[in-house]
Amino acid sequence: MKFLSIMCAALGLAAMGVSAADAIPPQAGSIVPSFTADQARDGQSVYQANCSMCHGAKLEGVYAPALAGPNGNVQWQSVSDVYAYTKAQMPVANAGGLSAQDYTNLTAFLLSMHGHHAGSRPLTASAAATSTALLGPQ
Repeated sequence: MKFLSIMCAALGLAAMGVSAADAIPPQAGSIVPSFTADQARDGQSVYQANCSMCHGAKLEGVYAPALAGPNGNVQWQSVSDVYAYTKAQMPVANAGGLSAQDYTNLTAFLLSMHGHHAGSRPLTASAAATSTALLGPQ
């Protein structure tokens, strides 16, 4: 019966032009992917060189939205959404122009700036691209 209810809901969403993925919010409490302190430091360098002029040295926002703090616009987004958007759209003058490792390290930096602690396993592009955990603190 539960399966039938889920299928009916999915069909109803499809009829409205909404995919099930759009209807399911990121999972609060999902496991945040691991990243290392070295990756976060490397990501900070990438951020300072490519992002800080618009998003601010402390992610506070200058010409572009804040990425942390009370006015931050990414803490309620999933890691995968932030990673995909950043990889496709940033930096604005060179969208998609950084290396795959730079985007992964940048994601590690953003995780660290949102209160997540570095671990012993490095963040991979695959983990960043598929994590449903919220970027901000859980």
